[in-house]
Amino acid sequence: MITAPHEYFILFVVMAFMLIGLYLRDYGMTILGAIGCMVWGAFILMYTIGGVSNFAVDALGIIMIAIGAYVSIRGSMELM
Repeated sequence: MITAPHEYFILFVVMAFMLIGLYLRDYGMTILGAIGCMVWGAFILMYTIGGVSNFAVDALGIIMIAIGAYVSIRGSMELM
């Protein structure tokens, strides 16, 4: 099990990657960040944050997957 500070660092890196891609209008970078966001959300659903499993943690995982999916779809539509 990964401890909580590492998980938050991964979240920070993924979100920064996605936001920098949006700021620079580099949609390929944004899509990669969104995929990382979806992977992080799936990781939360499987392994929880710091060993704590409750409704709020599961909701956070689902929300991260939804944000990643939305940004990925919007970024791919901008590339078309």
